[in-house]
Amino acid sequence: MRILLVTDSKKVSGGVKQLYYSLLGLSGQGHDLFLAARENAVVRELAAPLVKDFLPLDFADPGREAETLGRFCRERHVEVVHTFHTKAHKLAVRAKHGCSGAKLFVNRGVSFMPHNPYYVMHPGIDGFICNSQHVAKVLRRFWVRRKKLHVIYNAYVADEGRFHHAEHPLELKPGVKIITVSSGSKWKGLDVLLEACNRLADADASFYVIGVREPEKFKAMLTPEALARTAFLGRRRDVPELLAQMDIFALAPRGGESCPNVILEAFAAGLPVAATAVGGIPELIRDGVNGFTVAKGRPDLLAGRLRQLLADRALGRRMGGFNRKFIGHFSLERKIANLVAVYQGGWVTEKLDFG
Repeated sequence: MRILLVTDSKKVSGGVKQLYYSLLGLSGQGHDLFLAARENAVVRELAAPLVKDFLPLDFADPGREAETLGRFCRERHVEVVHTFHTKAHKLAVRAKHGCSGAKLFVNRGVSFMPHNPYYVMHPGIDGFICNSQHVAKVLRRFWVRRKKLHVIYNAYVADEGRFHHAEHPLELKPGVKIITVSSGSKWKGLDVLLEACNRLADADASFYVIGVREPEKFKAMLTPEALARTAFLGRRRDVPELLAQMDIFALAPRGGESCPNVILEAFAAGLPVAATAVGGIPELIRDGVNGFTVAKGRPDLLAGRLRQLLADRALGRRMGGFNRKFIGHFSLERKIANLVAVYQGGWVTEKLDFG
C-alpha cells in the first residue's frame, strides 16, 4: 500500500512516538510510505530513512495547504491518509475531496471531548484509530458509527536512543523510590500527587518528578519534610534508565489520558503502577493485579495505595513482574497487523487480556 502519515506536531509527544513506530513497522512490510509535517518537526529527521517522500506543511493557510495535500496524494497515488494531532486531522478533512479516493483515518489518542463536532462527524472520515476503548466510547457520543471506531492500543518499542539519550547519572535518595512524569499542566494532576507525597512524608520513601521545567511553584506545595525527600529532575532524556532504578510508578491525571506511553514504559521496567482511574487507564491497570487505580482528585486514596505498596514490597514486586510480561501485549507487530487490517477494510476492536 501507499500510505501517507500527517502530523502538525513539532516536538516529541506520545502521538509522535506512535506515528514513528507506525512508520517503522510498516516500512518493514514493504509499504510505500510518505510523511507530511512541519519542516522543523522532530519526526522528519527520524522518519527520513523510512519514507519515499516528504511534504512540508506549516498549517498556516488551511485552504491552500488542503489543495497541496490533495495534489500530493493524487500525484503519488496515495491509498491511505492517517493523521495525528488536531490540525493535521482538520487539514486532511478539508483535503479529502481532492485526494482521489484515498481512505482517511484519524488517530485519536486523548479522551477529551472533541471541541468541534464537524471534524468528528464528517462523512469523509473512513475511520478513527482509538488507542483505548474509552476513546471509542467518547466518539460514540457524537453518533460516530461503531464500525468506524477501531481500537488499537499503543505499541511499546525499546527506545534504542531514538527519543531518549543517556544523561549524567543521578544521586538517588534513600528509601523506596517513587517516580512520576508530568508536564505540570492542571489536567496532569501533579498537585494531587504532591499532596499524596505530603501524606507519605513519614515513610521510608523518596520521590522523583520528571518533566516540569519550572518546579518552584510545585515545590511550594510540599511540606518541608516531603520536599527534603523529593527531587525535581526537569526534562530528562533518559527516562527508561531512570525507571529501571525506581520501585513504583505513580500518575494522577484529572483527565485526557488514554493509553499513556509512560505507563507502558513503566510496565517494561517492571514497576507496579498507582494511578487515577481516568480515560483509558483502567483498561491498562486491573486494580490489585498489576497496580492500583483510585478516583481522580483524591490524594488521600492515592497516598493510601502508595503506602500499601511501601509496606508490602513483595506485592509490588509481584505486580511489577506481571507488568514485565504484560508489556508483550503491546508489541509493534500486533499494532501493525491491526493497522493494516483496518487500512484494508477490516474492523478491529482490541481488548486486553489479564489472564
